[in-house]
Amino acid sequence: EEQMLTITRSEMQRMIAEAVAAQIKQTPVEQPRVEQLRIEQARIEQPQNEQQPPEREQQAQSHERQNMRVYEEESSVRTVNPQAKNDTLEQLLAQVRDLQARVEGRKTGSSRGHPFSQHILDVDLPQGFRELNIWYDGSTKPSRHLRSFENMAVLHRYNDPVQCRAFMTTLRGPAQD
Repeated sequence: EEQMLTITRSEMQRMIAEAVAAQIKQTPVEQPRVEQLRIEQARIEQPQNEQQPPEREQQAQSHERQNMRVYEEESSVRTVNPQAKNDTLEQLLAQVRDLQARVEGRKTGSSRGHPFSQHILDVDLPQGFRELNIWYDGSTKPSRHLRSFENMAVLHRYNDPVQCRAFMTTLRGPAQD
């Protein structure tokens, strides 16, 4: 059974803005850090004749570590293909539209279908069934219409599945959307 999600328009707009910002965000180049590592590497590479052999070995190991850090940081900079970025943004926008449609309670696509389970659709209408003589167009309080409908349904002895199907026949105009 699906649960209904209630979300305000401002929350939806905030979520969309956050999703778009997260999607198009690029990893920034840490140029000062890369430059600092290159300076350290150059300092290590300078010949120092007065060092003893163990210090030169440590220097070589340090040099390798520095080279590795520079390589890792430079390779972590992400380049973005503009077409891939546009495709990703289009996919994100499609997801946002779908989310908006679900939050607003609409189905996407050409067929809207019906709101009832197969169990309700399979119930036979009682012999002599007739539409209730009340209508709702969305211009008044829905709770008032619902009370009137329930009273009429009890009067006609409609069970729950029949009430579900009969209720839809009382809606007119914008109330059907």
